[in-house]
Amino acid sequence: MRLTLLFLPILALLSGCSNPFLDHYNGQTYPKVTFAEATLEPPPNAQKIGQSEFTTDDQDWSQTDAIDAARSVGADVVVWRRKEAGQRTEIQDETVYSKTKNSGTDETTVQIPVKVRKMFYRYTAEFYRTGISSE
Repeated sequence: MRLTLLFLPILALLSGCSNPFLDHYNGQTYPKVTFAEATLEPPPNAQKIGQSEFTTDDQDWSQTDAIDAARSVGADVVVWRRKEAGQRTEIQDETVYSKTKNSGTDETTVQIPVKVRKMFYRYTAEFYRTGISSE
């Protein structure tokens, strides 16, 4: 039984923690599998069931996240990569606190725009199914 792609965002919200490999998944879904692995190349007998691509300034997404996404969509193999996607300068507001003159307890806050250079990363994942039995 295949789930439609409409249910993936709902499942991600219900899980309490978003996984961008799932949030950006495009493909077919199958029942969740108990075991999935990450490989450099797909096995010759594997059928590609979907892919995921996204760019972010967060470099903390890992192989574990890609494997968790694979298990969730019914894939037992995932081929994933993270590459640097360049830098960008952005303006962020920085909060500055100051004490009011002649007062030791009153504080004022001011938002000051500050230039911040961010590194971005491009994540890609391809999900494959080799006929492993599902849960």
